[in-house]
Amino acid sequence: YLRGIIARFGMTESKPARTPEAGQKDNLAELDEQLLNKKDLKTYQEITNAIMFAMTTCRPDLAHATNSLARRMSTPRVCDMLSAKRVLRYLKGTLRLGLLFRCELDSVHPGLSAFADADWANDREERRSTTGYKVMYNGTPIAWHSSLQSV
Repeated sequence: YLRGIIARFGMTESKPARTPEAGQKDNLAELDEQLLNKKDLKTYQEITNAIMFAMTTCRPDLAHATNSLARRMSTPRVCDMLSAKRVLRYLKGTLRLGLLFRCELDSVHPGLSAFADADWANDREERRSTTGYKVMYNGTPIAWHSSLQSV
């Protein structure tokens, strides 16, 4: 599936990215605030939907990036398209990653364990906090989520 979406959006020859999102000092929002045209809007929505499917089925590492892309689905900017393509470049470099369910108990996280975290109003546009959680069984994620907190 992942190889197919990378090829579908013309990213097979692109350089892989180490992370799915740019860092704070690489803020893409300052690059171009111009809205995408109708053709690019449809492409952005298709890329985001494809990434969202991968995130919900087998790639919890994409949860925050997918959430950020989905917030701009109706009015994406040129910088948002660059962010979506960065996620595709990240996928290209991490095709071997996925979920592995083991029969034996995991020594670090045996049984059921859960983790949660939040930042403090780190979303620059909305000035809201992001919350995320991950539930693991025997060291493998079985549920995950990332979203902006409600006011």
